[in-house]
Amino acid sequence: MKVIEAVALALAFGVSLLTNGVDIRDTRMLTEPAISKNHIAFAYADDLWIADRDGKNVRRLTSAEGSENHPAFSPDGTQIAFDAQYDGNVDVYLVSVNGGVPVRLTFHPAPDLVQGFTPDGLSVLFSSPRAASNNRHWQLYKVPAKAVSPSL
Repeated sequence: MKVIEAVALALAFGVSLLTNGVDIRDTRMLTEPAISKNHIAFAYADDLWIADRDGKNVRRLTSAEGSENHPAFSPDGTQIAFDAQYDGNVDVYLVSVNGGVPVRLTFHPAPDLVQGFTPDGLSVLFSSPRAASNNRHWQLYKVPAKAVSPSL
């Protein structure tokens, strides 16, 4: 993505936040944006949010206790993989762009951080120190992306 396009998206998004009653002064806390053909996903206040690519229709995707980070769109743009710290551990989850209950994909005591999807969308890529004797050596892994049905 070109820098100019990213700035335009940020400006459009900032205007949408202002019109949705969110204090625009706090937008500096919006982090880790992911962009698909139709949407922008981002982390804000320890939750995942999604908006139309033009910055309109902002809505919260997750609201569970814990923090959600590193959103990544599936190649077809219908799902978002992310990592979340629930119950003291960071694992990989998947949620529909329409919202719903996230599906947990990894179950390991080491932290698993989402890096993206495989090009075919069948697996989620994540990094983890799970095979290392210390937390300094992270490796790339993949886990099957179980389809999440859209919520109504």
